[in-house]
Amino acid sequence: MPENRIYLPRRKLLERYCVTEMTLWRWERDPLLGFPQPVVINSKKFFDVDELEAWERKRRAHPVRIVAEQPAEQPAE
Repeated sequence: MPENRIYLPRRKLLERYCVTEMTLWRWERDPLLGFPQPVVINSKKFFDVDELEAWERKRRAHPVRIVAEQPAEQPAE
């Protein structure tokens, strides 16, 4: 890792965003979300703080709208 970069360990990242392991797992695999990929060292994940902050700025500028599916209407009897 370059010395001038700051990296957060996975545990600190979970605390920063108040998310679970499962949420992080999903974020890492969702290409539409564009979440920064970790650097893996000795099987431990570290996240570049500059990349996280850039992702946060992008999310604020272009929030993702989630639309839940509406349940199908029941046919009239």
